[in-house]
Amino acid sequence: LPWLEARMDEGGQDEALHNALAKIYIDTAQNPKKFLEENRFYNCRVVGMYCETRDPHYSVICYKRDGCDDELVAVTNANRLYKAQAMYLIQRKDPALWAKVLKAEQC
Repeated sequence: LPWLEARMDEGGQDEALHNALAKIYIDTAQNPKKFLEENRFYNCRVVGMYCETRDPHYSVICYKRDGCDDELVAVTNANRLYKAQAMYLIQRKDPALWAKVLKAEQC
């Protein structure tokens, strides 16, 4: 971890570096929410998928940041995070996304 953080502090923007840091912060509970919200160099889909089995709330943060609509809807449905899903839908203001989510609920 110290070596990875030193590379980041040096200005490293390598996606793999930031993905690794995100995963470590998540697994060690070292303020992952702040890292996920503020860091712009990690891959949202990769880290979001990693979070799904650990803490789906972190997946929501990742997917929300990059506009990964399908992934966010899937993780919120699977984990019954309907409040987070509704907040995202309201923020997005996309009638097509609303229609997709409501149609999926009827099936």
